[in-house]
Amino acid sequence: MTFEDTLKQELEQLSTDVVGGPDLDRAIETGRRRRRNRHLAVAGGSACVAALVAAAAFTLAPSDGKRDGQVEQLQPAASGPQQDARQHAQPRPFAPHDYVAGTQVDEELQAALAANLPPGLVSSDVYASDWTRDTPLPPGQAENATDWQLYYTTGGIDTVRIVVGLPVPYEDDTAGCPPQADGCQQQTLADGSTVVTQLYGTGSTFYRTVVVERPDGKSVVASDIVAATTPDEARQGWTLNDAQLQALATSEGLDFPDPVVTPPSHR
Repeated sequence: MTFEDTLKQELEQLSTDVVGGPDLDRAIETGRRRRRNRHLAVAGGSACVAALVAAAAFTLAPSDGKRDGQVEQLQPAASGPQQDARQHAQPRPFAPHDYVAGTQVDEELQAALAANLPPGLVSSDVYASDWTRDTPLPPGQAENATDWQLYYTTGGIDTVRIVVGLPVPYEDDTAGCPPQADGCQQQTLADGSTVVTQLYGTGSTFYRTVVVERPDGKSVVASDIVAATTPDEARQGWTLNDAQLQALATSEGLDFPDPVVTPPSHR
């Protein structure tokens, strides 16, 4: 089964017997256009399902009730300005972990985030990947990465993930809020970066996500991911607010070299 077939099957399961459900072929195409990088909403596997589901949110079930698997977009909770988030990030001694042999990029990315890490976050994994896969590159292939992923534990039930990536060449993936995305906010920073803040859930997993599309072509996706079944449960489980995630996503030094060998520009 192809990736698109798997994705379509999962969406059909969510929208079965729902009046006004999404046109799945159109939704898949919209998802391709909107994915700034293919790891926007991955939670333990599929890199694109949640991103596409978020783009189709509010069309999967009636607004007067919530079924199992229904996508629900949440109104962003009020949070302080980004400057406050940076001020509350506590300076601390920093010693990066060497997760990927043969490169310093993993240590450099950890160091770039260190100044904006809120108290309690602990690095748990860093790996290089590319736009043809949802898994780490094989040993010795980090120089060919088109994206890097960093994971942090919080001391709670949630996980914080930061993804720094190049644009995917076979996708028209300009960042922005999808139509009818009531839980989405968009702004432009002074340096020309586009910032999209979104809260949404898929019934069993909820995401607080900030996407920063930079003028240099790279994007950064900072997410707080929690296993939950209701919005209230998700809000109790999330550790970071929007301002803290934006501070991480806009940290200086989040960069990596272009791949030595560029992966295929198609799946």
